[in-house]
Amino acid sequence: MLETLRFPKFSLERQTNEKKKLLLSLGGRTCDTNFFMQIVPMFDALYAVDKGFDIFCDTGIKPHFLIGDLDSAKQEAINFAEIHKIETIRLKREKDDTDFQAALKEAAQREHLQKDDRIAVAVINSLGGRLDHLLSNIFTFSNIHSPLMPFFMGDEKELLFIVRSGEGLTFDFDVAPRCVSLFALQDNVTGVNLTGTKWGLENATLKCGEPYAISNEAEASRVTVSCMTGLLAFYVLFLEEEQELNG
Repeated sequence: MLETLRFPKFSLERQTNEKKKLLLSLGGRTCDTNFFMQIVPMFDALYAVDKGFDIFCDTGIKPHFLIGDLDSAKQEAINFAEIHKIETIRLKREKDDTDFQAALKEAAQREHLQKDDRIAVAVINSLGGRLDHLLSNIFTFSNIHSPLMPFFMGDEKELLFIVRSGEGLTFDFDVAPRCVSLFALQDNVTGVNLTGTKWGLENATLKCGEPYAISNEAEASRVTVSCMTGLLAFYVLFLEEEQELNG
């Protein structure tokens, strides 16, 4: 089924067979509330993970579920969860899994309704901050297993989409991104095609240890990306943090 999703600054077309879409909000750099409010209607289920609950409290939107050790969520948000009787699993602080990993395991059990169901997972408030947290989030996200399928992570500044074997994405940009980049998330990603950019690709092979397809430029409002085998990350940058700080 061809699905079209509307984001701030662009729309996205993709072939999909997922039954549901799940949004997880983590405790990294907090996204803009306008971005948050615009993407929330895309999703069937909303999961708040520890400090990722704060944006729900700030906007008055009630997630379906809250999970984490709650060591970083503000007290106002915890009170909001109690008042609105939001189902909560409070984890021990000392544990092997991160709150993000625990939330994914919980989601796989709760949302998996039928044997062949697939659930697209998007993650916000996952970038910025400590490098170890960022790397953990990216590695965890790119290694999500069935029935969950990685879709995108990021915010209004930068987004990382996952392209799986035989899949293609088509981006129609209202606002030109500052750059786009491709990363192989497995040893060899084959049959990579990229159009609408200054440096296109046709039936290329990208290697995990040789990231040469970065800092590309969109030359058209429509950019397409696909791969035949492997797992590919498509990164879109709209705003760099130092630019935001400098106005």
